[in-house]
Amino acid sequence: MTTSSQDAPRRRWGHIAAQSVMAVLFVMAAAVQHNDPDPLAWILIYLGAAVVCVLAALEKIRWEFQAALAAVSLVWSAWLASRVLGQQPIFDEEGREMMGLALIGAWAAISVVWARAVARRKGSKGGEA
Repeated sequence: MTTSSQDAPRRRWGHIAAQSVMAVLFVMAAAVQHNDPDPLAWILIYLGAAVVCVLAALEKIRWEFQAALAAVSLVWSAWLASRVLGQQPIFDEEGREMMGLALIGAWAAISVVWARAVARRKGSKGGEA
């Protein structure tokens, strides 16, 4: 039977793998923005999300920054949803933007939960001798 300290490296590599996959997906999303009417804004948004994933994998970013990214992305996505849902096909430009922002926000929120759990585990180990 494995102990929780033996599971830590496995959890760590799972975190690195998940963040790396999402970073690659966000870079790919940035790469396909070249034909968008406002490509620079969306390229920067997706590349910013990719950078956050890399920093999270390296544990070099505070969870509060990830929470801010999640909040901004989800609020912006909700605002777009009010313009898209029931008004136009969901796969039109604003619908795709809405879903991209929702994906960024959802992943950032998952990352916050993950980062907080890691911080709690590290904090509980600090009291052990």
